[in-house]
Amino acid sequence: MTETKLLFRVYNKTSDVPYCDSFCVEEEWYIASLPNTKCSVLRITMGIIWYKSTLMKGMIQSSTISES
Repeated sequence: MTETKLLFRVYNKTSDVPYCDSFCVEEEWYIASLPNTKCSVLRITMGIIWYKSTLMKGMIQSSTISES
């Protein structure tokens, strides 16, 4: 965090998925204030971190991305 930038990282660990899949959805929120203006920029990114995966990985990944 600085005077013009703010960064949040959110980790949502999921372990109660069928077939014992274990993964984390990582979100990053980056907020920056542009110098000499009254504007701000917001960038949101997300990714999936797999701790353990099985046959359901493809289905979980596609539904997680579409819901985000």
